[in-house]
Amino acid sequence: MKYRNISVWLEDILKAIEEIESFTAGITSYHQFLENRIIVLAPERDFEIIAEAFEKSFIIKCIINNNEFKKDYWLA
Repeated sequence: MKYRNISVWLEDILKAIEEIESFTAGITSYHQFLENRIIVLAPERDFEIIAEAFEKSFIIKCIINNNEFKKDYWLA
């Protein structure tokens, strides 16, 4: 795995949040949100990006701090 600076992962998270806000701007109801499949899928993908960036930045932080990273951490 190629390691990136944690700040790059955080930038990815901020960018994804900004995209979610722009994709959903003007949406006032859940029904209106569901009417357009693209409006549903784009934020969904950005949430995946946020989760991946958070997980990778957490793993890198553990490595930097010489903490043992346990794969089942999220289940604890």
